[in-house]
Amino acid sequence: MVLWSIWKNRNSQLWEDKKQRPIEAAMLSLGWYNDFKKANGSEATQQRQVMHWTKPEQGWFKCNSDGAYIASSRRGGCGMVIRDERGDFVAAAVKPCLQLTLPFHAELMALLEGMKLAETLNYCKVIFETDCLLLVHALTQSAADLSSLGLILNEVKEIMSRHPEFRLIHAQREANRVAHVLANHAQTSCESQSWFVFAPEMIRDAILNDCNR
Repeated sequence: MVLWSIWKNRNSQLWEDKKQRPIEAAMLSLGWYNDFKKANGSEATQQRQVMHWTKPEQGWFKCNSDGAYIASSRRGGCGMVIRDERGDFVAAAVKPCLQLTLPFHAELMALLEGMKLAETLNYCKVIFETDCLLLVHALTQSAADLSSLGLILNEVKEIMSRHPEFRLIHAQREANRVAHVLANHAQTSCESQSWFVFAPEMIRDAILNDCNR
């Protein structure tokens, strides 16, 4: 996977005049490797058993976030949705993003926007779900991150330090469908700033199709 990432980076520089920093190529390789382990490891069968969205505990909110990324244009979108203890829709937001470096970058921005949305609504007890396992690992490391995305990672860590009851967990992609719909919608928008969506029709079906509400 590392060798393929280097080869892909070399071809992108030669034929498309696009260049990744070494740390970015390494993080992309780690993401592929984690996906491979998750799909083929001994825990894969157990993980596949829970593929639907689940309600948070009583008194808590759950914020799902997802990022979409188009490598050819380095454009993407962020989507996030908040639901309460009954599984009812509370709020959502979308944000187009430009000059992204990696799919990981889009996932990170989506999580950051989700936390800002929760802060804006003055929610204290919030579980944040992302289907990017690499992102969860990056935010649980105590060592300083010196990559190009280190400043954004530190901003997320700072928000979490201000809110001790903010929790971050990994979710299966099938349990993150609503945020996925929003992220795909955001990346096709020509707007440059986020906007809030209350009772959006475009995610109504996705919410109704989520199991165990």
